[in-house]
Amino acid sequence: MPNNAISSVLREISDSAWIFASLTVLAETGAISALKNDIGLLELGKLTGLPGPILMQQLKILITLNCVSFDGIHYIFTKDMLALLETPELEKRFVASLHSKFGQIREFELAARNRQLNQGWQHVDETILQAQGDISEVVAIDFIPANPNLQEKLRQTDATFLDVGAGVGKIAMKVCELYPLVRAVAIEPAEKPFALAEKNIAKSAYKNRIELRQMYIEALQDENQFDVAWVAQAFIPKQALVDGLHAIKRALKPSGMLLTYASIDDDSQDLSANVNHLVAALHGSFRTELELVTLLKEAGFADVKLLCESSKHRVITAVKPN
Repeated sequence: MPNNAISSVLREISDSAWIFASLTVLAETGAISALKNDIGLLELGKLTGLPGPILMQQLKILITLNCVSFDGIHYIFTKDMLALLETPELEKRFVASLHSKFGQIREFELAARNRQLNQGWQHVDETILQAQGDISEVVAIDFIPANPNLQEKLRQTDATFLDVGAGVGKIAMKVCELYPLVRAVAIEPAEKPFALAEKNIAKSAYKNRIELRQMYIEALQDENQFDVAWVAQAFIPKQALVDGLHAIKRALKPSGMLLTYASIDDDSQDLSANVNHLVAALHGSFRTELELVTLLKEAGFADVKLLCESSKHRVITAVKPN
């Protein structure tokens, strides 16, 4: 291959793919948790079932990346890496992100090879779906606490929460965990995630507080029932979302709040932003903050505002007028 800038970039991309796959393998085999404490190569090999030579090369890569340190006997994550895994929630989210992204990348390539690549969230692989559910708990853990009004509504007696695009049910479950007075309705139309949500909720401590419905949001008939609604709008086609926002507004109590997110619209040449746009396109709906704000206002919502911003999304709230 010619030794030019493009070939160098392609080599880096290839290396990155192997590094990401290696991290996913370590997560799959339990090494991520094990490396939070000092551990020798033989012990780690027994724990993970990975062949010694392969495991050693994986660890050398992580040492090169300053993710792992080695004192000649034991391996352990560096302080910066440990900070990413500081709590059980952070570790779960980190591992889930690896599983979800690697699984989606694998299925992206396979669908294209079979000439079956279409827009929209169509995953049926349980590992991907459960991992995405773990990631989605950020709604309850980070997004809701960013607005005291959302928390106040969910802490009141007889508080009600609507989860639109519930996936495997983990947002509703986490909301019920963090807000003990809440009763939730979780809506999911797709067969496989709905079946997993049934299982997850049935074995949880919140099974008597969550009603799971297999339906599309535009079919929602409730009126003045919910204090807060979360809408995973990126997975909903535009016309269904337009109709669904009217249904959600009708279902919210007066002054009830809607919580959702939009993709960050970045027309620069930033690589990470363009990758995020690709993922949004694969999920089916790339909507910017301006587009989503417009849809919310057209549906009759008021006080539409930016709540917070992550590296990928702008989190937005809106209020049903009294």
